[in-house]
Amino acid sequence: MIRYREGKSISAPLLLDLYQHAPWAAGRNAHDVQAMIEHSDVVISAWDGEQLVGFGRALTDRVYRAVLYDIVVRPDYQHRGVGRSVVEQLLDHPFIAKVPVVSLFTRDQKDFYKKLGFATNRQKGLTGMILVRGGETYRETLAED
Repeated sequence: MIRYREGKSISAPLLLDLYQHAPWAAGRNAHDVQAMIEHSDVVISAWDGEQLVGFGRALTDRVYRAVLYDIVVRPDYQHRGVGRSVVEQLLDHPFIAKVPVVSLFTRDQKDFYKKLGFATNRQKGLTGMILVRGGETYRETLAED
């Protein structure tokens, strides 16, 4: 049975193990991941016993905007509602529930997020922009999208 937890008490090594299934997380290290967790406003994790099987986090001003980040589910747990539950718990969290604009970035899961109510910028008349500092390889990857 999958159990969901809200909170920042996730060890960086466990999250790094989960990130092995997310190409966008390549190159992350334990020190930075631990700082990322601590500085996130909302963290939701999914557990099967002691195994971390899903994760998501958000940053928000709690009034106007929120951004979801790092939604990841272990491949053998995908298509079982874990990702949906992580996203729904982030969206329903008291820090985010009344925020009118929630955004995220995705390369290959657009259909998944559309089912949860998200729309592309063109559908909402918005223009998404991003500034990436350093890391030419990362910039090249973004340019491919």
